[in-house]
Amino acid sequence: MNEEDALKLYVLLNKYDVTTFVRDPARLPQELSSKVTVKTGDVLDSKAVDEAVQDQDAVVILLGTRNDLTFNFREKSAVPERFYPILEDHERMLEVLKASDLEWVAVLPPHITESA
Repeated sequence: MNEEDALKLYVLLNKYDVTTFVRDPARLPQELSSKVTVKTGDVLDSKAVDEAVQDQDAVVILLGTRNDLTFNFREKSAVPERFYPILEDHERMLEVLKASDLEWVAVLPPHITESA
């Protein structure tokens, strides 16, 4: 299931009011874009993210990887040193969640394919 399919499933099955935060609203399927509130921005812009999640009851993050390398990494010792900063970013993000007062669940798959 890809990100688009996951969002469709969420909207259709749960019947919630959904706000999407996307880089390119044109990439949302037409049948989906009419059922969600679309906010456009960059996830690297913390102010834009804060505004997008304000007053939301839940946040689902569907960020994909840019390549297929991550599925090969099982333990840090198996990861080439040049990828340590990426691993450290992920560890830091999880620690921010743990330290927050939020109710949260983290699902951190390293790689999802169309056929998964």
